[in-house]
Amino acid sequence: MLPLALAIASAIPTATQVTQATDPVADDAKSLQRLVVTAGRREQAVLDTSTAISVVDQEEIRHNGNALVSDYLRGQAGVFVQQTTPGQGLPLVRGLRGSEVLHLVDGFRLNNAIFRNSPNQYLGLVDASNTQSIEVVRGPASSLYGSDALGGVVQVLTKLPEVRGDQDWIEGRVLGRYASADNTWLGRGEVYGGSGDVAFRVGVTGSDVGNRRTGNGETVRPSGYNSHAGDASVLWAPGPHEFLFNVQYLEQPNTPRIDELAPGFGQEEASSEVFSFEPNQRVFGHFRYRYNGDLVIADNVELHAGYQSITDDRRSRDTGSVNENRERNESELWGITGQFTKAWNGHIITYGFESYHDEVTSSRFRTNIENGEVSQRTPRFPSGSEIDNFAIYLHDQWQVLNWLRVDVGLRYSNYDISVAATDTTPSNQLDPDDLTGDGALVFSLDESTNLIAGVGRGFRAPNIFDLGTLGERPGNRFNVPSSNLEPETIYTYQLGLRHSGRNFQGEIFGFYSDFDDKITTVNTGASNLTGRDVTQSANLSSSELYGIEAAWNWQFSPGWSWNSVVNWTRATDTDENGNDEPGDRIPPVNGRSGIVWHASSEWRLEPYVLFAGRQDRISSRDFRDPRIDPTGTDGWVTFNLRAAWSPTPDIDVRVRVENIFDNAYREHASGIDAPGVNVIAELDMRFR
Repeated sequence: MLPLALAIASAIPTATQVTQATDPVADDAKSLQRLVVTAGRREQAVLDTSTAISVVDQEEIRHNGNALVSDYLRGQAGVFVQQTTPGQGLPLVRGLRGSEVLHLVDGFRLNNAIFRNSPNQYLGLVDASNTQSIEVVRGPASSLYGSDALGGVVQVLTKLPEVRGDQDWIEGRVLGRYASADNTWLGRGEVYGGSGDVAFRVGVTGSDVGNRRTGNGETVRPSGYNSHAGDASVLWAPGPHEFLFNVQYLEQPNTPRIDELAPGFGQEEASSEVFSFEPNQRVFGHFRYRYNGDLVIADNVELHAGYQSITDDRRSRDTGSVNENRERNESELWGITGQFTKAWNGHIITYGFESYHDEVTSSRFRTNIENGEVSQRTPRFPSGSEIDNFAIYLHDQWQVLNWLRVDVGLRYSNYDISVAATDTTPSNQLDPDDLTGDGALVFSLDESTNLIAGVGRGFRAPNIFDLGTLGERPGNRFNVPSSNLEPETIYTYQLGLRHSGRNFQGEIFGFYSDFDDKITTVNTGASNLTGRDVTQSANLSSSELYGIEAAWNWQFSPGWSWNSVVNWTRATDTDENGNDEPGDRIPPVNGRSGIVWHASSEWRLEPYVLFAGRQDRISSRDFRDPRIDPTGTDGWVTFNLRAAWSPTPDIDVRVRVENIFDNAYREHASGIDAPGVNVIAELDMRFR
């Protein structure tokens, strides 16, 4: 990719104007006027996007410091967060989760060949303290993002260098945080600077999280973990060209799996005496080239090349067993993407290609803890399995009239999936392909109000987790491989109204999704020798999902604003025999509401509530899941307060009190009760 970028750069005339970086931090009352990049794979205002999108910007991240990226998404439109165990958390977007939602980091896929179509831990391997913003596209982003973007796209944009002109400069930042509910200590240090057209950024993060104290006064043991992370990036921006090199690293050396270690609903004893991720780790290397100018084929060129390694090692021992299992699981993902954008005669045309190669390495051995005997076991995933995929796409934004815009897109995706043989299972080869697309009409009712009607068809190709997983699963299950699976498909229709005025910004979207060939883990009716239920993935169900998402921010007085989010989602699954039942893990009605008071340039105060209703529409799968109360999950409300004091432009002192009244509750489908009253203190200092 580097020679290709240099060749393009040498062939393009040098422009005299340097594109300046855009500051993403804006006033609280202008959230829908901010620029986003995920919805259209290019920079545009939220008001102008043709789909539903939620944004967590740098201002929100600063005032709501968290140890996990997923924690920033609580209370966002169309999103509900599930947490199986501390150190992990995953957003559900419009009722879909895991590999049914595409996760990106700086434009590169986080989803890999072993990404589960259920809550998983991999978003926890992205450093929350190195996050610049998070953008969530709600609904299938079919033409622009392809496979896995059924429920939507979650993109984490990290902190990257910026060029500030000819002067030499260097700055730094030190952040310290303490949280009382789990005795968490977190620290981060950053150094960033530049000279002329070169800039750099380096950061390190470390955290130590203790055992969680819940609202009923109990301490969950063991639920503590620690992590360490680092990142470094260099930007060179000569003229209209921009070269970025970026590396990221995060490791959780030992994170316990709480839902396996504590008895769940319907269980008299825990499924496991030992279950921990040892370690979980992500390594990411990324090169990006950009050009902004006037070419015949494009006004903007963007090329990416990246490498991601995710290590998912585990140690486990079933309750009452003398056999302890150790696993080594790794996904290595290589990717190359190219995108070109051209404005022409009322059209903004975006087109490009993507190519990814993913290879899985897996092994497992067993040790008898009484006599020390070691034996090789069949790995969790068939080692040497590979997925290759290639896609091309085209998207057109056409301004037909002053008050009417048409957005249409098409994408072709081809997959080559090779499942390697194991000592107990044969090899398997699949080569699915798919043609997906979407379209939207954007009606400008006035300069600050748009009516949006859209339809999209999305798909998800089966991965190695769907096809080849063998071994223990949460909820006292044991999975066996599937020989053949078809891609999942979804049709989504949505209608929304979005307004972005001076003092009021808001949106309301309604959606309906028809989800077919859903890959579902089904109970075969058998049990293994340790008493676990034998399960297998199959295309045996379909689902209808529909809901309403509303969000608003009203600046009703100078220095005062009111922001709220309300989400309601409903789903019905239909099995192969035509029987209907509630969809599994569907969140209840939920949201947030808060008042922000800027008392002065130094003081900011925000009382707010988070809430969820009761969820008693329980599927048969949920009914058997020890994480979910078979009678339903009770509704809850927490009262919270955030305060910030900035005595100087370079010092922020922030205090947050969560769950002030120490309520005992559990987020639906989570594997652990939520924290009780939690006092979080943070000191943020910048040096110039």
